[in-house]
Amino acid sequence: MRTRPPMGFVQRLRRAGRLFVGGLLLALLAACAQIEVSNRPVEPVVRSVPVPADWDATSARDLHLESAHALRQSLLEPSTRIEAIDADAFWAAADPTGLGRQPMRISEIVAPAARARLAALGIRFLIVLAPLTGTQHELTPNPFYARDRKTTTRSAVLVDLASPGEAPTRIVSVAIGESRDVWFPGGPLLFARLHSTADTEGSALKGLGRALSERIQASSPHDTVRLAILPEP
Repeated sequence: MRTRPPMGFVQRLRRAGRLFVGGLLLALLAACAQIEVSNRPVEPVVRSVPVPADWDATSARDLHLESAHALRQSLLEPSTRIEAIDADAFWAAADPTGLGRQPMRISEIVAPAARARLAALGIRFLIVLAPLTGTQHELTPNPFYARDRKTTTRSAVLVDLASPGEAPTRIVSVAIGESRDVWFPGGPLLFARLHSTADTEGSALKGLGRALSERIQASSPHDTVRLAILPEP
């Protein structure tokens, strides 16, 4: 007649088995090294395009503050002759009653009465920043190699308050970059993952800022130029 092993022995055996399996999984996970190369800048393609005659965007006080701040930094970095006016001062002049709490059309902001108040602050240009647009496409679906292409577009309309009869210009900056995930063996039970991403959003915005800065400085080679950044909804 067979005798069963003591219950304590069975429990210890099961516990040892669980510890062995858990340790093996941890060892396998530890053997997978990860190398990350994130936010690689890419060189954007920048061009200017005409603005339709019926263009009349809107803006308000607290729209897309982060993007406006980033564009401001891109504008000020290459030049000490550009000044971006504070939003409080701008909206106090452009909209003395509502202070920009409600969306205003650009046609209202550049109307003669508002234009005179902005001129008193020394504002020469308005930069109307359009929302970010982007696409992403999977190029190579594969368990060991994946590649995505991302396209980001940032654009802004440059309005010259000193030239009321001059049509505004839209500057468009397009950044295209690829993200890659690659798994490759590094030895017995050892795998490495290389993860690389492209910073298309930051690159497109910086390219836009550089192009705007160059155009603004060319319009006034020697004087300090004041402007306001107005993000669209």
